[in-house]
Amino acid sequence: MRLILKFPLLVLHNFFYPLPATHSFQSRRKTHPILIILSFFLLIFFCKPTDCQAVTLTWTANDPIENVTGYKIYYGSASRQYSKFKNVGKVTSCKLEEVITTLVAGKTYYLAAKAKSATSESDFSTEVVYTHSTVPGTVKITKITDTDGDGISDVGELNLYGTDPTSTDSDLDGISDNKELIYWGALWNEDFDGDGIINLIDWDSDGDGISDGEEIAQGTDIPNTQQTVYEDGEDGKISGWDIYDNDPAGASITNVFDLDKESRVIELSGYDIQNGFRLRKDDLSNWQNTSQFIAKWSMKFTGYYTIYIDVETTAGQRFIYYTPVDYDLLGTGRYVHHGLGSDSTNGEWITITRNLQQDLQEAQPEAVILKVNVILIRGNGRIDDISLLNPQTAYENAEDGTISGWDIYDNDPTGASITNVFDSDKQSRVIEVSGYDIQNGFRLRNDDLSNWQNTSQFIAKWSMKFTGYYTIYIDVETTAGQRYIYYTPIDDDRLGTGQYVHHGLGSDSTNGEWITITRNLEQDFQEAQPEAVIIKVNAILIRGNGRIDDILLQTFL
Repeated sequence: MRLILKFPLLVLHNFFYPLPATHSFQSRRKTHPILIILSFFLLIFFCKPTDCQAVTLTWTANDPIENVTGYKIYYGSASRQYSKFKNVGKVTSCKLEEVITTLVAGKTYYLAAKAKSATSESDFSTEVVYTHSTVPGTVKITKITDTDGDGISDVGELNLYGTDPTSTDSDLDGISDNKELIYWGALWNEDFDGDGIINLIDWDSDGDGISDGEEIAQGTDIPNTQQTVYEDGEDGKISGWDIYDNDPAGASITNVFDLDKESRVIELSGYDIQNGFRLRKDDLSNWQNTSQFIAKWSMKFTGYYTIYIDVETTAGQRFIYYTPVDYDLLGTGRYVHHGLGSDSTNGEWITITRNLQQDLQEAQPEAVILKVNVILIRGNGRIDDISLLNPQTAYENAEDGTISGWDIYDNDPTGASITNVFDSDKQSRVIEVSGYDIQNGFRLRNDDLSNWQNTSQFIAKWSMKFTGYYTIYIDVETTAGQRYIYYTPIDDDRLGTGQYVHHGLGSDSTNGEWITITRNLEQDFQEAQPEAVIIKVNAILIRGNGRIDDILLQTFL
């Protein structure tokens, strides 16, 4: 049985030539721009008619000029909701079981592919669906149709998002459905202006009479609140907490100082997991958070526990709950289960970050979270820093025409400048930094020139266009002190054990074309200093002459 699927990868990639490494006074080689568009995938599912348990994925390799370093297969249990991926390397085939190690009979898997380079990845390919069967000859492989070619399947547009499968811009607001879905992230199904139309298909989602596309182009898009903290223990109180199950009697909630964490935390004590503890607002009303669906908390337990997140969904009330096991039971009813690992009861502080929408849809793909109400806990232990987060915080997109938040922190020699200009290649406004070689330094912080102090989003992303040498620093506060994770246009990582940690973005990143960089700061830092962790991200600093845009921090890649 054989099905051939053509996967168009539409993202423009810009790859680069080698340049000398670190010193500002080294001579430069001339660079020439190369414009690369990742070529089409030809993906094939293949299985023997007599044994359809053996499924192989094969594809045609990209052109060598594209500098592709490998391929990734993403998969999940709902259309366009990929919970996991597998780096398959720079190969042209692999067994499906190498991507999904445990295939469940009767379960349907949604798969899409990406090509990757040293600095970025392509968009997702068109999606395919595979239903696993242990009965020879009954494997079911389905191609998902995408009539309008916007990157969202017709099934997803009709059954999940409510968009028009025959139009790339369903609400005619000037943004394609796929780009708008990426822009909104977890907020796509919210209704910011209360007009009964969700953000994704609302021409004017904030009700001010200006289309969303025009607002984004003007830089007046809706603010993205980064994080809501419901408990950090530092007030010395237990406001918002109550014991919802006090049978047997004697359970307690106390605010204590934890020597390991060196801060105040909440301690829960009861009879095994028979007692139940709950955190709501200070007035004991539900959170009713309709926009932040990333849950994050720190915990220290030595025994069994169950942590529930009470959410309201399109399918009714659900409890997404977590226990210290190494598997996910999921669930089709009111309770949806995920394991946090059997080592989560080791008596050490650990931090958990969960995408609630993803955790729900892995079990119930048709359900969508409407609001998050409360956290409930059974078990004896300590908990702290309970919060809900948005997917990303944008610090600069330049569309407001200003340079708010920018300053020149090193103006020796004098004459350096920061300007907001229109870029004809990008067809949008961007920030241009100009100085003497890399001797001048430019910095972006908040509009009032205070540090970002972002304690929850450690994925950095930005777009850039440079023709000469540069150094880009991310200023972070860590458990080992202040660190600068910095990036230069070379082909190796020099790392570092002190205040500076280095990674190269490729010697061809100065080709004069726009490129988008995404870096996991925690990963980049710990590759050099594995014992330290990032506490907050404060600023971005730049040396060199070029243009930069769309600077943001994200919760997830």
